Amino acid sequence: MNEILVLYYSQGGAVRDMAQLIARGIESV
Repeated sequence: MNEILVLYYSQGGAVRDMAQLIARGIESV
């Protein structure tokens, strides 16, 4: 699911960094 979020936010470009933080947050959980 985190991959979907990353791909989704990657389209925003500048929001890509936020996607990485979200992905890390999911992995942490």
